[in-house]
Amino acid sequence: MNPFISISSGAYNGHPLHVAFEEVAKIGGTHLELIFIHGFSNPFEESYFCEANAAEVRQLYKSSGLQCGAFAAHMDLSTAQSVSQFIARMDFAKSIGAHFMITYAAPMDKEVEFYKNMEVFVRHAEEINLIIAFENPGDGKRNIIDAARSGAEVIKRLGSDYVKFNYDFGNLMSHFREDILPEEDFLHVINDTVHLHVKDSRKIKSGWEFPAIGKGDIDFRYIFRELKDRAIDLPLCLEVPVTMTRDVYGIPKMAEVPPTLDEIAKTLKDSLDYTRDITGRS
Repeated sequence: MNPFISISSGAYNGHPLHVAFEEVAKIGGTHLELIFIHGFSNPFEESYFCEANAAEVRQLYKSSGLQCGAFAAHMDLSTAQSVSQFIARMDFAKSIGAHFMITYAAPMDKEVEFYKNMEVFVRHAEEINLIIAFENPGDGKRNIIDAARSGAEVIKRLGSDYVKFNYDFGNLMSHFREDILPEEDFLHVINDTVHLHVKDSRKIKSGWEFPAIGKGDIDFRYIFRELKDRAIDLPLCLEVPVTMTRDVYGIPKMAEVPPTLDEIAKTLKDSLDYTRDITGRS
């Protein structure tokens, strides 16, 4: 897999989807990761995940010159309705050219239901050749996968090449109130990780904010040195949620007035330049 650098569409919450494609292309991006998560992205209905909309998205990729690496549509995988909903998301991801389907797992008290549903999802992932990549959450609520160790345990139990990990560095900071740091944690699941969410985090009085990559509290230079020393070169997405903060409990709060497109462009361009510098990627 080409170790691409992608940019999350989440930075453009509050703007039409086509704007994200146009703006990422303008700042020299090569890949755009779409995010569809209730409460974290522009509102949507489950009926959105259909072939007609997938065709429109494919056209946006083609006209902008961008590519799709991963598709982020996190949800609770333990409910009865999540079977049909997640299958639809997986099919949508495959149709728009994604290699990875990124999601959370499920609340800790829904373990039985989660593993039952995962039997269906793993079979479907194998059928359509799409990797399910679990992500560690950031809201402070107990999840079947909270961090690297629990992620590695779930992946081992499921035992499929189509179930791997997407590590989110910024999420760990708020999820554990910085009692566990990503610089130490991520290596516990690195052998099962196929994709990274590079999200910086900065502690503020009201909780956490998410600045340009390299402007927060996470030592990404150290992280990428560790990866280089292990000859690990993974595709990644710059997830810079400029419209979101988290409170002291990790609960997200969306900005009432989103930044201007010029402000978003500067934050993302600074993030892209910094990441290219520390990874040596073009």
